[in-house]
Amino acid sequence: MMDTHASTTNLPDSAEAQAYAPHAEEEHAHPTWSTYWKVALILFIITVAEVWAYYIPSFVASRGFVPTLLILSALKFGIVVMFYMHLKYDHRLFRVLFTGPLLFDWRGSWPQLRMPRLEDGGLSAKRPPSLNRFRNWVRAGVGVRGKSDWCFVKLYCHGFFDQDQPMMIGDGMRRFLDEMLELAERSGEFRVHFATAREAFNMAMAAVDDQPGEPGLYRDYKLRSIMDSKPVPSGEAAYLTGKASSQ
Repeated sequence: MMDTHASTTNLPDSAEAQAYAPHAEEEHAHPTWSTYWKVALILFIITVAEVWAYYIPSFVASRGFVPTLLILSALKFGIVVMFYMHLKYDHRLFRVLFTGPLLFDWRGSWPQLRMPRLEDGGLSAKRPPSLNRFRNWVRAGVGVRGKSDWCFVKLYCHGFFDQDQPMMIGDGMRRFLDEMLELAERSGEFRVHFATAREAFNMAMAAVDDQPGEPGLYRDYKLRSIMDSKPVPSGEAAYLTGKASSQ
């Protein structure tokens, strides 16, 4: 998480949060077995259509082949997420998708093919973090409309294989973090706020509500930490607002 108008670098902020409950907790409907069977039938039909398309040579050779499969795949993805993962029946807060960077990296292009790499925030031994990649992550501009000075950077790894670990929790990551924080301190163009998934979600919700100040003030804005010892009133949803404390 970055605050691009800040003048100095700030490591993770602590927050003092006070809970209050303006809304009653809602009961949400759940799909029935009948719904599950209907959804399964629709997914089966779509899958059959995808497989069947492969056996039509003229269609495979046409320009509409790949777009059609992409649309069908996206449709299946949406159906699975909405029904089998219950997103359709959850509170609207949990329908938020926290995206990562996705753009072309021309500096990290394949020299043999003269083609750019796809920058998606993945970390591995072959794709270690670097200041060049960091600039691309910021350039992706992941954030909330109307709050362009709050930039969110989400990274990921697949499998956490042994050869990739130094670039995530070892010397490779330490070197990158030192370089990034030094750049922030030297340039004064941005401030870095390290955040957990819950805290990043809360900051994003604060940006949606156009809250003033720095992102680090809103680590507990809506979702309470499960380790918070403060009692939550029975039958009510906890709602938190953060207040920065000095370090």
